[in-house]
Amino acid sequence: MTPDESSERAFREFMLDPSPSTIRGTWDTAIAHERKQRDEWWSEQLHDIVQWTKAYPLSVFPEPDMKRAHEILKQHGMTLDAISASNMRHVLEGLHRIAKDALAAVEELK
Repeated sequence: MTPDESSERAFREFMLDPSPSTIRGTWDTAIAHERKQRDEWWSEQLHDIVQWTKAYPLSVFPEPDMKRAHEILKQHGMTLDAISASNMRHVLEGLHRIAKDALAAVEELK
């Protein structure tokens, strides 16, 4: 039985017997359904982050020679710090998007 079918069944039972025990059962079913949906959504968000962490494997993108990169960049008026900061901003913007969406979803539940 799917969560939606379970919710519909609980509602039908409530309509046939609106006693306190049926009301409690209907309420419990609705809460369980909502929690399951929320847990699945959170799981998807965390899965997105985990997938993102696997995007640049060392087997494809080996660690560079940082001293050499620093010297080459310096010769062309750039710094490794500026490039590192730019890369980190990109990563943090992605994490910010995921966290912002998650927090907005939590606020909707309040």
